Amino acid sequence: MKNITITLPEDVARWLRVKAAENERSVSKWLAELLEDMQRQEDEYEVAMERFLTRVREPRKIERNKMRLTAIIECCKDTGLYVGYVPGFAGAHSQGETLDELNRNLTEVVEMLLEDGDPPLYSEFVGTQQIVTS
Repeated sequence: MKNITITLPEDVARWLRVKAAENERSVSKWLAELLEDMQRQEDEYEVAMERFLTRVREPRKIERNKMRLTAIIECCKDTGLYVGYVPGFAGAHSQGETLDELNRNLTEVVEMLLEDGDPPLYSEFVGTQQIVTS
């Protein structure tokens, strides 16, 4: 560990002391943990971005003339329907009353879109991230 001195506005220092106490840490320990977490997230982001930028941009084939795609699924609070879309695949979206129905509907839509040949995919699902707000 390396000791450093930082200068903070009084209101920021007060906030920092309260947050550290709420987390049962010293100011130094809590700040170190925050910075380590930020560094880890930045490192993970850089690795994911490098992997994304150097990946093969062809759709993944699982059998002859078949593709495996990832759909994003949400539940509409107004209608209660499941809504899904394939990121980067223009027109590949649908809905259904159940997840199975949504899967069938999305598969049908994608197969219809593929009748004109393999479309260019503009993005590929990488993952999800949780964010924490203050």
